[in-house]
Amino acid sequence: MDRNSAAQDASRCEICETNVVQMYCHTCEASLCRTCVGNHVTLNPKIEHQILGLGLHKSSLVYTRCGDHLHKCCHFYCKECDVPVCAICISTKKHCHHVFLQISQVFESKQKVIEKDTQILEEVVRPKYEHIAKDTKNILEHLDVQFGKTITMISEHGKKWHQKIDLIVTELNAKLHEIKSEQVYAMRKHLSHIKNSILAIEDAIVKNKGTLSSNEVIKTLNCQNKFSLFNKLPETLKIQSPIFSEGSIQLEEVGALFGSLQTFPIIKQNENETLNLPGDLSSSLLLDEPEVVATFHTGFQRLCNVACTDAENIWTSGRETIIKEFNQNGSCLKNVMTTSGMWPADIAWKGTGELLYSDSVAKTINVVKWGPVQKLMKFKSWKPGNICLSSSGDLLVTLCSEDETQVKVARYRGSVEKENIQFDENGKPLYSGNSKIKYLKENRNLDICVADSEAGAVVVVNQAGKLRFRYTGQPSHAKRKPFKPYGITTDTQGHILTSDSDSHCIHIIDQAGQFLCYLRNCDLKNPNGLCVDHNHNLFVAEYNTGKIKVIKYLQSPDNKWHSN
Repeated sequence: MDRNSAAQDASRCEICETNVVQMYCHTCEASLCRTCVGNHVTLNPKIEHQILGLGLHKSSLVYTRCGDHLHKCCHFYCKECDVPVCAICISTKKHCHHVFLQISQVFESKQKVIEKDTQILEEVVRPKYEHIAKDTKNILEHLDVQFGKTITMISEHGKKWHQKIDLIVTELNAKLHEIKSEQVYAMRKHLSHIKNSILAIEDAIVKNKGTLSSNEVIKTLNCQNKFSLFNKLPETLKIQSPIFSEGSIQLEEVGALFGSLQTFPIIKQNENETLNLPGDLSSSLLLDEPEVVATFHTGFQRLCNVACTDAENIWTSGRETIIKEFNQNGSCLKNVMTTSGMWPADIAWKGTGELLYSDSVAKTINVVKWGPVQKLMKFKSWKPGNICLSSSGDLLVTLCSEDETQVKVARYRGSVEKENIQFDENGKPLYSGNSKIKYLKENRNLDICVADSEAGAVVVVNQAGKLRFRYTGQPSHAKRKPFKPYGITTDTQGHILTSDSDSHCIHIIDQAGQFLCYLRNCDLKNPNGLCVDHNHNLFVAEYNTGKIKVIKYLQSPDNKWHSN
């Protein structure tokens, strides 16, 4: 057979080397004819062979080999261990009482996450970066015009002084060119950084699409969400050319009287701006059917507050003079007694091994660590209510006046008040003037969200304290019972979750105030305090039952809660 005809010959079986390939073994990556399939299996009888017709093998899932049983393929997924497993693994002690899923289900779920990540990168991230790059390029292109006007002004003024001021003109122009060079360099460097980011985004999209087109399970499972790498937008640089101030034409003190340059530093605008997902993309991350993955009783008759720790434990408190810490299995690890003999108004985990709690009667914020309870802050004319920690480590506190007619939110860095938020732009109070609970939480875009139960509204202000919106529930919901938000928390997607205790449900809105959905199919009973841990599990404190319910509500393979 000559080369030309051999190049066009059909693929031959790897065993007999005669018959045309009709089958394919995924496990051994071998091309076979129908006749030799039996021989191929006989050669390696201990291995679980995945043999399909030649037309089907490219569209079929390629199952990974089991790490503990190399002759078996992983057709299942262990939720507790977060790993693929084979049929033998299911019956071993290592996975005793664990919950298993079909690996194909996990594969499809992960593909949906990757598809959504790719959609976000294509529709949200890349266009925003390209827009900033275009604006930066326009600023750079107009620098010559802006600086040219100032140079002309200096030159014309210099002519009036003739020979006596030529030296001064030269020196000022040199300084101006130096400033321009520095700013041009800064803008070009910034533009280069943005373009590199765009290339990285495009590379991420290509990799995601490559994963989506692959039928390798382990490649899909290992694919990481790339949106978080680019959700913080590059800052916009603002450049202003120096302003030349003319001096009076006099012969004396020529240098000082001729004029000077007023220079401006490069200003970074929108330095902390992050991307907001559109409502349709944000809501699509929510599960259609939330799942209660754990429930345990705290022993409180009236349970109010819950706070997650970095070690996946939780702290709880209610209308009793005790604070309790629980582990994942619902076992009580520690009891802490309050110092004033009154129940805590609120609790918050500081993230440095410290738990904070507020005492409205004693007017203190206290800290619990290893030793006795210590007083962190003492107030004189205001009573502290609810508390939370910001992403920068600042303490946010709701404060009520002694006559219970005024309420404000104060920000503390250490024991120093850095900001207080009380009125809107028209001088009207942002929050209802009473001592009722007002849970608060900082969102990922640094908005401060307050659940004002008496006002029937979630009040959201930006980092500067300017009112962004008020969420007052849904009109259809109001026909049944008035909206009375109690607990409030946020998650990594910018969702705001607030508990509507009287209606036994939880409202989820996006960070722009748009209603997304209710969580009310989890048999909730008077939900009160809320928190979300780093695995995206929602913890709900039920006021009357004293139970903590752990709910999975986001589409993410990282949602885990271990329980017996």
